[in-house]
Amino acid sequence: PFAAPCQPFFYGLAEVPEGSITFTGLLHDGAVDFESGIMNFPSARASVQQEQVTVADAAAIESQISFKDTAGLEEAAGLVAEADADTDPASSYPATAGATLAGPGAFLQRLQTDCCDEMGLRFTVSSGQTGTSSVTTSASAADPDACPPSGTRETDVLPCAGAEVRQMNPVTATVPFDHVTAIGDANVVRVTGSSSASKATADRDPVTGTDGIVDVQASRALPALYLGGFPTSGMTPPAGMSATNTDDANYCMRVTGYADSAHAAAGEGTSAAPTASIDGGTFSYYDEATSSYVSLPVSDPALDLLSVHCDSGNRSVGADTVRWEVRVTGSNPNSTNRVLAASVPPAVQSTDSGDNLEAGSSVQPIRITFRYLVWVNGTPEIDLKVSVDPGTLLTSGIYGPPPEAG
Repeated sequence: PFAAPCQPFFYGLAEVPEGSITFTGLLHDGAVDFESGIMNFPSARASVQQEQVTVADAAAIESQISFKDTAGLEEAAGLVAEADADTDPASSYPATAGATLAGPGAFLQRLQTDCCDEMGLRFTVSSGQTGTSSVTTSASAADPDACPPSGTRETDVLPCAGAEVRQMNPVTATVPFDHVTAIGDANVVRVTGSSSASKATADRDPVTGTDGIVDVQASRALPALYLGGFPTSGMTPPAGMSATNTDDANYCMRVTGYADSAHAAAGEGTSAAPTASIDGGTFSYYDEATSSYVSLPVSDPALDLLSVHCDSGNRSVGADTVRWEVRVTGSNPNSTNRVLAASVPPAVQSTDSGDNLEAGSSVQPIRITFRYLVWVNGTPEIDLKVSVDPGTLLTSGIYGPPPEAG
């Protein structure tokens, strides 16, 4: 933007993505105005760019919920704590900044309009999601906000951006079901608090006698996922399951303890290969044959061919016949209702004379798509397709040497 000697170029991006849990299908046999609903996970991102001007950005983002119907799109929650800094003389941004997230929570719902009681789908984001973001164009101990927000503070007078976010309390997608017949509420999805914060950091580091590097790291502690909950009243659950929606056994499937991480560095003085790893996680599902739960690692290739079926069979509720059912049909290659195991894609690395010009790493987490049904007297009053995709964890670094003179 102004005349100055050519400088080396650095760019780094770390991202813990928002991911999504998407709902489509029919509510109250199509009588509820509903096209789709989305629940996003809490997310964090951090980036730095440096050449003649230095720019740093970081954000911690609360879970967002939304519904789309014939009236359009309605959104709630999704509060953002964003910090921006740069050295552009024409910019109004400061050289260092920080922001704090204290998610207030929210709910949205789509319910039937005919009398009486309730049937439909309700999203609830509990209050208490926390997060911090901090940025600096020249990291020092005097900065009012430490960068990154936790761990070893940067004080090397080089750019830094960091963010972290944590879900503390449940986020739920609930089917209230008292309208046609009384079977209480059922959690189609329950997402509980994570064991620790998810973090994204991008910062410049010095390397003696060189231009230095951009160092990029991301780590995710996914909240526990409970999928396909049984109704809380009026029906007897299958053997080995529970009608209490805070019990693990209330759910057809669950993902617990999932964590992943990624690291990449680019610049003069490093040829280190980018890394990424799945650091933990278990997928558990109800097995009808044994009336018990089976657990597999989230990266087990057997998950790609897995079929899961949770079925109450026909139950008498007053004068009605009610059936609850959850389906995953991975054994059918044409089915979209399936589990896809977590994986680590090949890293990206481009080098010249022993220096990383580009480096990137990522992790694709477990993904699950299932069908959730509640039948009343042979009619599918609730028929939902639910797709769970936490999103790809990502780190990326780029280095451009300054042009040679002459």
